[in-house]
Amino acid sequence: MARRSVQVTQKRILSAEEREELLRDCWYYHDARWYAEVAHSIGHEVANRLNARAARSLGKAEMRRLVARLGVQRPSTIEELVSLLETARDVFLPPPLMKIHFHVVDDSSYEMEVEECFVARNAVKTRMARHHVCAVPDRIVGWHEALGVPLRRRSPARSCTLVRGLGCRPRFEVMWTKVGRDGTGGG
Repeated sequence: MARRSVQVTQKRILSAEEREELLRDCWYYHDARWYAEVAHSIGHEVANRLNARAARSLGKAEMRRLVARLGVQRPSTIEELVSLLETARDVFLPPPLMKIHFHVVDDSSYEMEVEECFVARNAVKTRMARHHVCAVPDRIVGWHEALGVPLRRRSPARSCTLVRGLGCRPRFEVMWTKVGRDGTGGG
């Protein structure tokens, strides 16, 4: 049996940034495909409901892990909260995936201005934009739940305003609660 000669080439190593971008791109491709397959199999209503629940659960897990790694406590001011949300954005939703800006409105509310959104792009690519209900606010709700900083009310479920050319600037109002000595809500 003759042996084939194999040319040895230098193995290409991805930088940490390239690897992170590749993994993130693959994960969000999976996310878009999952939604499309559920929608095709059992309908958009079920896909939207499951997607919102999954996004909220993901948001909780992300924020719990982030604050544990950072070693930070529950924010007590809107400025501390927005700073932590910006850190979460930088870690989990950096450009070009999303371009998000947070704006403090008052002591208990902020706006999240979304310029670019991978969810909107994927909804268009998969031809689901007409039926897709945005779950990005549900992810933010999960972040809040993990922090123990509840919202006064949840944003209503709605179709993507970016794909309709209307811009996206949801407002979030925080319900500050007193924290007892043990770190739990005191009422």
